Amino acid sequence: MSHIATSCLPRIKRTATTLSWALALLLLISPLSSAQARDYYLKAEGDQAIFAMTTDLLIARPVLLVSTLAGTALFTLALPVTALSGSIDEAAETLVRRPASATFMRCLGCIEVPDQQR
Repeated sequence: MSHIATSCLPRIKRTATTLSWALALLLLISPLSSAQARDYYLKAEGDQAIFAMTTDLLIARPVLLVSTLAGTALFTLALPVTALSGSIDEAAETLVRRPASATFMRCLGCIEVPDQQR
């Protein structure tokens, strides 16, 4: 071997040993970091639920209540026409039942309106 190769050999061994220890440490810590990531994700998911509930309570429900009241007023005004055409049930469903169901039957923070028995 040449003099240059023998002088670099200890340095290469030291680098390989350092890399081996770093890899072993990374493999040891990796499950801990994934557990921390899971905990962070669950906390963020909980924060999103709080935001969704707050937004629903302060913005969506009042808007849906106004929509329900407006739909009821429109239904009442359109009742003579819908009675003549025989579409009272469709008008009631569209103008009153759906907005009322979204306002009063839906869970806080939920997007979907549960099916209800009529």
